[in-house]
Amino acid sequence: MRIPDIAFALICNPEASWQRAHQRTRRLDSKVIDTFKDHDASISRFERFAMKHGWRILRSDTVSADELSQIAVEAIQTSLRNVYKD
Repeated sequence: MRIPDIAFALICNPEASWQRAHQRTRRLDSKVIDTFKDHDASISRFERFAMKHGWRILRSDTVSADELSQIAVEAIQTSLRNVYKD
């Protein structure tokens, strides 16, 4: 029996991500992104890529860390139940 891969993409809106990054000591920590415009474009590309490849998208700007964990656990459990019900 093969168990399918499950991939998660954790994203948030660019404004929240930019603000969070600049509150950290290491800031954005990117060698290629240094403006908000670049950051926004990168997030958009990543989200499109994730959707194209069927990744489950989790938004960190709308729920707490505990809620994110619960959503991920439920998705994994659902995936496993679907595999084992057949």
